[in-house]
Amino acid sequence: MLSLPAAADPDDDEEMPNHYVSVSTGINLGLIEFDIASGHLIASFSTAAGVAMVTNGQFAVAEVRVGYAFALSSPGETMWFFDLFVEALPGHAVNGSGFPPSHTPGEGLYCGFGVALGFRYVHRSGLVLGFKLPLVGFGVGEWVDGEDALGNLLSYYAAHAFSSSLFTLGLRF
Repeated sequence: MLSLPAAADPDDDEEMPNHYVSVSTGINLGLIEFDIASGHLIASFSTAAGVAMVTNGQFAVAEVRVGYAFALSSPGETMWFFDLFVEALPGHAVNGSGFPPSHTPGEGLYCGFGVALGFRYVHRSGLVLGFKLPLVGFGVGEWVDGEDALGNLLSYYAAHAFSSSLFTLGLRF
């Protein structure tokens, strides 16, 4: 008896893109995040524009990350990635903004540096779910007291909270 093979679904041969750009948002005031992935390298930029608007421009911070993505699953309909990042968080505060809470408010530039990890779920349809967690970092700048280690560490975590979100949802292109 002769049997014919089942018809192949043309979408089955389509692989998950190795290079993409995604735009995401998360639970934060006006958060917007842009990710660029190319093979194992990933870079992203995020800022919460709403924080600057709510504080009348007295406080603004952004986050720039560069990292390495480890695939946790084989290519298919979906893929999971583990991301390890180094990050910089440039910002600006004006007198009276009260950030960071452990420091007397002052005017000046700020920059935090640190290491973060993340997990990403990428679907072939374009859906991207992300989770990012700051591990450790420090802050430098005109209104960060270099001798106060705890305040320095807290300023990094607070800047991360104002410039990013633990969870993001977006689309890749």
